Formats: sequence, C-alpha cells, structure tokens
Amino acid sequence: MSLSGRFCLRCGKPETLENPLIEGLCLECFLKERSLVRLPDRVALTRCPACGSIYLKGTWLHFSGGVRDALQHYLRALKKPVVSPNLTEIDVEVLGIHKGEAELLVKSCFKGRSAEQRVVIRYEVINRLCPKCLGVKVKDYNAVLQVRFAGSPSRELTNEVVRTLTSDREISGSITDYEELQEGIDVKFSIASVARQAAMHLRNSLGGYLTESWKLHGLVKGKRHSKLFVVLRIPVFTSGDLIDSRGVLLEVLNVKEERVTVRRLSDGKLLNLSIKSLVKDGFRQLSRDDYVTTECLVTEALGREAVMVCEDGTTAKWETARPLKAGDRVSALTYKDVRYIKIR
Repeated sequence: MSLSGRFCLRCGKPETLENPLIEGLCLECFLKERSLVRLPDRVALTRCPACGSIYLKGTWLHFSGGVRDALQHYLRALKKPVVSPNLTEIDVEVLGIHKGEAELLVKSCFKGRSAEQRVVIRYEVINRLCPKCLGVKVKDYNAVLQVRFAGSPSRELTNEVVRTLTSDREISGSITDYEELQEGIDVKFSIASVARQAAMHLRNSLGGYLTESWKLHGLVKGKRHSKLFVVLRIPVFTSGDLIDSRGVLLEVLNVKEERVTVRRLSDGKLLNLSIKSLVKDGFRQLSRDDYVTTECLVTEALGREAVMVCEDGTTAKWETARPLKAGDRVSALTYKDVRYIKIR
C-alpha cells in the first residue's frame, strides 16, 4: 500500500518506505531511464610515459599503477554532476578496458538503497612527459632502446610497452626521453645497463629478439665516447593467430622470449622457431577475411587417416599428425584453395 499516494510514473508501482520514488520514478525505472551521474562520452587521459603520473585539473599527480587504475583514479577525481540531489556516495569503478573502450560500474545510494549502473565510455591515453621527467630529458643519455614491431602494432600493444617500462621504478627512473615514431618507439636511458634490463623485461613479457651495437658519439676529454643501441623486435602475433611464412601456413601456439611454438597445419607437426629467423624469412599475419572455416565430424578413422563429413556438405579424407577416432570434431580451414584441419 502506498504511504504517500504517489505511484511510479513508468510502471505504476506505489511508493513505500522500501520503494521510495526519485524524480517521480521508482529506483528500478529510474536506472532504466536516467544516468546516476553525467560522465563524458570520451575521456582523454594524459599520462607520463616515463613515471606514470597523470595530469588532472592542471596538476600532475604521481601514480604508479597501470592504465586501468589510472583511468579509475582520473574518473573518481572528476567532478561528476549528479542528476538528483537525493543521490549520495557516488563512486566509479573501471571493470575493464579493451581497444579504447572502458566498462564502468557507477555506484550510488538513494535513501538507504544502493543503486548500480554499467556504463561504457571511450578513452584515449595521451603520452606526454611530466615537467619532472621533461627536466630529465635534457640530460645526456648513454643508451637507446629501439622497440620495433614485426607487423602493424595495435594501440593496446604500444600501451603495453609503456606499462611494462613504467611498472619498474629503476627502469622508469633512468628514462630521459620517450618518443613514438612511425617505425616504433625510441626510449633513451641515462644508464646503459638499465636499457639492457628494460629490453629483457619487455622481451620476457611480450616476446621478441634483441640485437646490440655501440655507436661512436664524439670525444669526451680526448677519449672516444660511444652509446649503446639496443634493438628489440617484437612480433605482433599472439596465441591462436595464423601466419603465412613463405607459403607455409602456421598456427601460433605460444610466444616466449625469443622463440615461438607453432603448428604446421599441412601435417599438424609442432615446430619451435626462433622469432629472429621467422622475421628474417618474412611472414604475413592472416586476418579473418583471408580464409574460410567449417566444422567437420570424423566418421571413420584408421591410424592417422580419417574420413570427415563437414557442415558445408563436403566429405574429405586427411592424414593427420595425431591419431583421430570416429566422433571427433575438427575445424577445416580453406586458405588459397588449400584445405587444412585444426584439431581442437
């Protein structure tokens, strides 16, 4: 029974002590029609790539967490206009970030009742040196880490490079300059050994292979002075990707440091390749538009030879590297008019 004689304008539910109305609506209907707070559709997060500090309200705030935590800190610090003065205890939690989009959980309280909404906004990370790190930039450097990508990197991958470099205090403290170029990323270090450490840290995290060289950089007090250049080439593929290496179709299974484990789809054989040789020989990462897949059911199997019926109506016989049995399901993949199988 309604204690006030008021009813929800949307669903007609009467107002009670347990179900108070807000702006003429019950809480459930309010959350369907209105937002708890007014958040920007797009957020530009300015972050120092050297130390991880974020720029907020005209001030650089020291912050050592990742992009997700930095975005959450930024949103919580923003002035968030509420749509009703009856809403209290506003909080924003970043549930996840992916390809420039952030899923948020907005929490509030209305007359003792908790209220939650899921919201998706777009975000962009702008890498800019803070004044402290910019001051370090003018100092001399003794080593350069050149990060180069084998393929076209995503924004997420380049951001991961920044996160990896700024997560270690010793590494970030030695960075004197950071620059994103068309061919990759150049990071200058005041200490050569730390540049090597950073390169190993990135390689262990993202895979790739390293090369080093010393280049003459003038004379200091009559002595030849050289600087260290470390080049890290990072592959853009990850587990599950398909690559064409000199006409051989390979499925990437695992990338670890300077090696990549692949399955050769022509016969199912596992290969452990060096990333250096793979990049040197040349490869092409396949997109979903490059091939067609269909599901198949094994109807007969004798050793490694199996007969399969596929969903596209075709029947085929294949010899596989791993024995199959009747009832097994596999994926058939057609690339450049050649059919391969992928065993689950």
